[in-house]
This record gives sequence, C-alpha cells and structure tokens, in this order.
Amino acid sequence: MTGLSNDAPRTLGKNNGHEYESLDQYYVHPSLIERWGSAMDVVYPDSKRCCCFTKSYYRYVKGTGSLLATVQPMKRDKTSLKAQCLRYFTPREVANLHSFPKEFEFPEHISLKQRYALLGNSLSIAVVAPLLQYLFTEP
Repeated sequence: MTGLSNDAPRTLGKNNGHEYESLDQYYVHPSLIERWGSAMDVVYPDSKRCCCFTKSYYRYVKGTGSLLATVQPMKRDKTSLKAQCLRYFTPREVANLHSFPKEFEFPEHISLKQRYALLGNSLSIAVVAPLLQYLFTEP
C-alpha cells in the first residue's frame, strides 16, 4: 500500500477507450490514521450509512466524510484501523452515492481536489428531485 498522493491519477490501463485509475492514491497514510484515527468515520462495504462528504474531503480526514475499510476486520473497532487499509471514496463513488447518472463525468481539466469540492457542495439527486416535485405541485 502506498501513501495518499495528491498527484494526478495514475492509470491501471485502458479498456474500450476508457482509462481506469489506480486506487493507490486514495489510501490513507498510516501517519494520518495514527493521528486522527479516533476522529475518523469508518464504513465497510456492507454499511448502510456514511457521513456527509464536505468540500474538504480528501484534503482532510477529520469531519469531512467517511473512509472505506477495504479489509474486513474480525472485530470492528478503532484499534485495528491500520490493518483495515482505509481509503477515501473515489469521486465516482461519491457521485454514485449522490445518485448521479452513470454517464456523468467531469471534464478532464477538473482536478481531483476540485472534483471533491464540487461533489462536497452537492445534494443527493434522489432526495432533492422528489422534494422539488412535491414543493412545486399544485394542491
């Protein structure tokens, strides 16, 4: 596992013209886990909830959104955080949680930090759309 990098995404390869990025850049560095582990919100692939993603997600770990444990521990507690290989959700995963369409893509010139900032300032389409319909429907 490598530490968290703010560099441009490294790619694993291409398939049908699409590049697939490596997840290495999304892993949380062990020193951050040591320092902020008690304040991190950790979720698992089978979790039914996560914290709100803020525009500071990926730049900070405390209070900016949930981290994904990529290794399932025998016991879910804060003492085994390093062994759980924590990583940030990718921008695509955050967009999925916000119910963005599968076809949605950021323009290439939008940096990784900008993607997180834009997603952190967005609302879930699945929640807002019905609310707007309700609010603007004549009684």
